[in-house]
Amino acid sequence: MKTNKKQEQGISLIVLVITIIVMIILAGAIILSLNNSSVIGRAEEAVIKSDVASLREKLQVILADNKLNAIEDITAEQEEELLSGTTEYGIYENDIVYIGNDTEKQNTAMDSGIQVITSYEFIKNIDKKLLYINGCITGLQLDGNENRNTKVDVLNLLTKNGTVNLNAKILSNTGTELSDEDIVSTGCQVYNGDVLVGRIVVYGDVDKNNDVDAHDVTTILSLVTNDDAINLLDPETISNSEYYIYRAADVNHDNIVNSEDVTMLLRFTSGVISTIEQRK
Repeated sequence: MKTNKKQEQGISLIVLVITIIVMIILAGAIILSLNNSSVIGRAEEAVIKSDVASLREKLQVILADNKLNAIEDITAEQEEELLSGTTEYGIYENDIVYIGNDTEKQNTAMDSGIQVITSYEFIKNIDKKLLYINGCITGLQLDGNENRNTKVDVLNLLTKNGTVNLNAKILSNTGTELSDEDIVSTGCQVYNGDVLVGRIVVYGDVDKNNDVDAHDVTTILSLVTNDDAINLLDPETISNSEYYIYRAADVNHDNIVNSEDVTMLLRFTSGVISTIEQRK
C-alpha cells in the first residue's frame, strides 16, 4: 500500500510538471502572436497614414493650381487624376477617406483618425452634393416643412445623372410603389428595374412619416438612451439593417447620433431655426 501511494505521488508530480511546461509554451506562443499582430498592425497603420498624407498633398496641389476652395469644385477628370492607382481611398468633405469593407483596415484607419466610408460613390449630379453612402441616398433638399421632394423630383434627378434608368421606381416603407406626386420619406427604396439602388434619407425624418416634427425628437431619444452615442462610421453600425434611420437622425452631419442632434431637432420643431440642412 505504501509503495502505491509513492507511485501515485510520483505520477502526480510528473503530470504537474508537464502541465506547467505546456502552459509556459502556450503562454509564450500567445505573447509571440500578440507581438506579431501588434507589429503588423503598426506597419499597416503606417502604410495607411503614408497613403493618405500623399493623397492629401496631391489634393491641395489640385485645389491650389486651379484656384479652388472646395472639393465640390473639382472636375471629374481632376478627381480621377487624384485617385488614379488606388481603389481604397476617396474624397469626401474636403478630405481623404478610406473606402472598403475590410474590417481590419477599417479599424486601423479609424484608429489613425481617418474617416471610413463603405460602398461609397458620388452620384454625379450637377453640384455633386447628392451622396450615395452605405446604401443611403442623401442630400435631398428640405426647406422647412415645404418643398419636399416627390417621386418625380427624385427620379428625374437620378435618371438625368445616369444613376437609374427609365424602369426605375420608388417603393414606400411598406413596399407600395409611390405615385408621381407622392412625397419621399426616409426609408423609401429606390429600384433600378429589379435592383435596389438604395434607401432615401431625409435628415430629421427619423420616424419615416414624410415629415419632421416632435415625434422625430422622441424617436432619436429612443435611439440614444442613456446618452449612448451611435458612431455612423462604426462597421457594426453600418451593417445594421436600420442604418438609414441612424443616418436620418444625424441632423448635424457629424457622423455621430447623440444629444446634439436632439437639441438641433428641438430647435427646428420649435421654430428657432427654419430648416434642417440636407447637404453639408
